[in-house]
Amino acid sequence: MVVASVRPRPFTKVVAAGAPGDVDLGAAEMTAALVGMPNPDIFVIALLQDIGIMVMHSSSPQAYQQVFECKQDARMPLLEAEKRVYGFDHQEVGAELLKSWQLPEEIYAPIRNHHQSDAVSVDYREQSAMLSIADNLAAFYCGTQDVERIRQAKRIFDTCFGLTGSDVDTLIEAVGNMSLEV
Repeated sequence: MVVASVRPRPFTKVVAAGAPGDVDLGAAEMTAALVGMPNPDIFVIALLQDIGIMVMHSSSPQAYQQVFECKQDARMPLLEAEKRVYGFDHQEVGAELLKSWQLPEEIYAPIRNHHQSDAVSVDYREQSAMLSIADNLAAFYCGTQDVERIRQAKRIFDTCFGLTGSDVDTLIEAVGNMSLEV
């Protein structure tokens, strides 16, 4: 298993692995505030949500390069490309690593399915939804600029929190402004 084989060594930034962390973190905190669920753990959860990418890449840079190639060539989502190459994805690796570090379930459980918040247990669905919103917004402003990312964030705001309209649009704009500062 990848988690067991991680050895400390210098980490080379994984290019195109996702949106810059600063925007993800800020978007997660702003989302928590907007939905009225200030969560003291959301910063830590957002910070660690993609730790599985770093573990997978640092364990086997060549294999993770295949993930990028598969993602680009087949135009498939990152999770699908990871599963094709490894048989599992960065969500699973990250959650298992954090669990092995004996971090609280409140930290690792939302990470296990942060790209699929409907697959998370009810206890952690809101945290996972906040991560998904933040990830979609950060990916839009710092990466793909695919408007579907904005639509997806708005769908999650609506379906998970019952929020639509100007408050959501204001948050989305604030994340865009924050991305210009990073």
